[in-house]
Amino acid sequence: MDASQKKQVPLDRGTMIAHKVDLPRGIHQVRTPLDFPGVPTVNCYIIEEPLTLVDAGLNSPAAWKVFVDYLEAIGYRPDQFERILITHAHPDHFGFAERVRQLSGAQVFIGEHSVDSFALNDTDAVAQRKPVYREFFLRLGLDEQVFATLALSGEMMRAMAPCIQGDVTLVKEGDRIPFQDFVLEVLYTPGHTREIVCYHEPDQGLIFSSDHLLQETSPNPLIDLGPEGERDYNLKFRSLASYFEQIERVRKLNLSCVLPGHGLPFAGHEAVIDSLFLFYDKRQKKIWNALGEMGPSNLRQLAERLFPKAFGMQLFLATCELLGNLEVMEEAGRVRRHDDGRHYLFEATPSR
Repeated sequence: MDASQKKQVPLDRGTMIAHKVDLPRGIHQVRTPLDFPGVPTVNCYIIEEPLTLVDAGLNSPAAWKVFVDYLEAIGYRPDQFERILITHAHPDHFGFAERVRQLSGAQVFIGEHSVDSFALNDTDAVAQRKPVYREFFLRLGLDEQVFATLALSGEMMRAMAPCIQGDVTLVKEGDRIPFQDFVLEVLYTPGHTREIVCYHEPDQGLIFSSDHLLQETSPNPLIDLGPEGERDYNLKFRSLASYFEQIERVRKLNLSCVLPGHGLPFAGHEAVIDSLFLFYDKRQKKIWNALGEMGPSNLRQLAERLFPKAFGMQLFLATCELLGNLEVMEEAGRVRRHDDGRHYLFEATPSR
């Protein structure tokens, strides 16, 4: 589904565990305005040699003005870009990429698993998938009103993230993109989305982590069935389980500077990731305890128990977070899933 509204869940960390760092020479961060709840800005990055844009904020008048004003302040224009690197197909990360491409003729790079995403497909193509997702959401216990709200939100957001019309270069794990002073390597890190990639520079310990690694918030992977999952739930893309696997991989990298999709650049990524796992461990304990008290429940019932004030889009986002955690818990044997013919039901297994 379209990430027309996405949520980053605040982490209860107390004292900051990472520290801000200065950007390497020739790399600039532009914090463009965003209208998502709890997420005021999204980052674009400019690399000077050759002139490259890493991610593009929403295609809104406010975001475009901030972007162009910054460009002019450092002596460039939008029509001078040679390359655009997109990390994933959420609207706030490719929003004005097509606008820049049309002005400059820049070569667009995006992960190979983006071929069926909203970034590269028009509304008619995407609409064909909606009935499958509608049925899946109903099986989770969500009602028609929630799905209608989601669909309307997606239509509104498409205006601020037009799909890319020109040719694109699909990148995969291990691909290398050369610059004047360094080479970026592509890391395929599915989790936050099925197609997300990070761009890593190992010599300087630099990574454009996008929404895969954020300092102050936990990315909430939205429900994405994947091509196989659209046919069989058991083959569904399990976003949070994949995210855990990939974030462990990033934890092992020797990094001195993380350039995230939201927030300031930082160092100390190991501590950030450790606190992330602690956050999810606490969340899963709450889920397990709630299911133990409730008995077999669908996701709507569980969401209303743990997030009683959520409604509409907030209820959908809560459901996404809970489903990701439940799938991790199911793999660990802490939760069982049943199909009663109408809903998917989840129940806690006895404590081990």
